[in-house]
Amino acid sequence: MDRVTRIVDGVTRLNRFSMHIFQGEIMGMLPMNDQGKDELVLLLQKNLPLHYGFVYLEEKLVNSYQKSPMTENAISVIDRQNRLIDDLTVADNIFVLRRGFKKYWIRPRILQDQLERCTREIGVSIPADALVKDLPVYERCVAELLRAVLAGMKLVVVRDISNILSESDLKHFHKLMHHCTRKGFSFLYICAHHEEAFPFCDRISVMEEGSVVLTMDQPFSSDEAIWYRALDFRRPAVPVSRPVSMPVLCMDRVCTDAIHSLSFSVWPGECVVILDRSNTILGDIMSLMNRESKPKKGNILVNGAPCGPHLRPEPGQELGFIPEDPVHAMLFPGMSVLDNLCISVDQRIPRIWLDPGIRRSIREEYSAYLRSALAEQDVRALSHREQYDLIYYRMHLYHPKAVFCMQPFLGADMYLRHHIITLLEMLRKRRISTILLSVNISDSLSIADRLLIVENGRLIREYARDDFHTLSPQEGYDPHRTR
Repeated sequence: MDRVTRIVDGVTRLNRFSMHIFQGEIMGMLPMNDQGKDELVLLLQKNLPLHYGFVYLEEKLVNSYQKSPMTENAISVIDRQNRLIDDLTVADNIFVLRRGFKKYWIRPRILQDQLERCTREIGVSIPADALVKDLPVYERCVAELLRAVLAGMKLVVVRDISNILSESDLKHFHKLMHHCTRKGFSFLYICAHHEEAFPFCDRISVMEEGSVVLTMDQPFSSDEAIWYRALDFRRPAVPVSRPVSMPVLCMDRVCTDAIHSLSFSVWPGECVVILDRSNTILGDIMSLMNRESKPKKGNILVNGAPCGPHLRPEPGQELGFIPEDPVHAMLFPGMSVLDNLCISVDQRIPRIWLDPGIRRSIREEYSAYLRSALAEQDVRALSHREQYDLIYYRMHLYHPKAVFCMQPFLGADMYLRHHIITLLEMLRKRRISTILLSVNISDSLSIADRLLIVENGRLIREYARDDFHTLSPQEGYDPHRTR
């Protein structure tokens, strides 16, 4: 891509963006903010109109500001979105849906044998006759990679994959990528942290405001050039007063299909990170705490009282939940910002929808935090950052004992991640405990008081904040993020 400038709806998404990816190379891309990230991936896949610049693929000009043919390029993308068909088998997705497949009579046994040969060569095992919807995330990503390789896609874009793969699965996937580079395939690896890209990328570019502002070659001797452009994520430790209070949440030898005798407690105002290195238990924890299921064994106490599907929450047992991608999961388009803000607090004050005086009081109180955004009549009018403000201030107003956040930094750029930490601190100052559920440490240690590492459903290690420095860089410790 040579000096590519793309303007959409009057906004410059890519600004004189230049990037070269060579055959058999893994090129890392670190976007400091979201500007241009989506456009870059779209533009690689399809030759969309350009304001200026040239795009070459395999040394052939495929797109320019003079002529944009709107054709699709042989480039595949692997990210959170499942691009396979759920109700078809793995073999059907890889072979039958491949461009150029012309057979009318399909023999599943032959396809399975072909897939088995391919997986044996790269050292993985995927059941060829399994439906895609039944695959774990790691096997789904491997199937997408296999489909791209067998379809002859010379460039594969791997985007923010550490948010969906566990630490061990991510290492295996990186090995697969290296295996493919030896066959001549190239990768553009887009991620949020340079610590993730340094160990295996051949080169790394830093992208900001739609332009490449820095490119680094192997060996990466120092990361100071990146930190010079990054925000400071370090936060001073806030002491948690345990002896005078009862734990907000207590799990005692809890067992489910995925969880095996998990025990821990969370104290008022404490921020605890649960790092699931095998990515198997986070869904079970959310289901248990949402009172949708009950443990096979063990007890769960919230504020000293039992918690279960058929037990009505008592006053003081309120819990809050912030799922992945909360902007789409928690906000109601078409409703006003004030109504969205009040949605959870109606569990405490049922007459809030009938009493305009209460909502007027809330408006006056929270106008100091949400400012002019609180006057908007449609939540879609807010910026992305203001929508996150609304979600966390909803919890601030609801004031539950604890808030469970599923992968809170998922898909967020550096500025938004920094802001989310500020919002989590705001909840902690209100003595609301926060439990961050994650498959990678990411920026969680900046705010965490404790780190619980879980693997295969078992708690294997626990670190207090004072012990974070004993974590290795491979485990996620970084002095730039943790003080």
